[in-house]
Amino acid sequence: MKAGLGQIELDKRLKEDNYDSYTCMCNFSNLSLLDTYFGSTGYANWSKYSNPEFDTLEANLDYILDPEERREAIWNIERLLLTDLPALPTGCYIPTYIPYYPMLRI
Repeated sequence: MKAGLGQIELDKRLKEDNYDSYTCMCNFSNLSLLDTYFGSTGYANWSKYSNPEFDTLEANLDYILDPEERREAIWNIERLLLTDLPALPTGCYIPTYIPYYPMLRI
């Protein structure tokens, strides 16, 4: 996509599937957004990813209260997404945010 497109034009191109590539600032530290970006019916599922196993794992995640079981369930979701690769984990950070990421060394 060209930089500087207005939101209306961007939405229009996404709906029409008229773009070469699309990037967004996706914050997956909030697990509820996983369904938004990768769920079969997610409104921001631009890659049109559809996997019934992912949908089931993500839907059941809210009902797992035990920390060990929840961690394993999240890892299963991560493994599935990294295997299917509906989006590329580029590790791209906005330069002005870099000082706030302690894992990055400059």
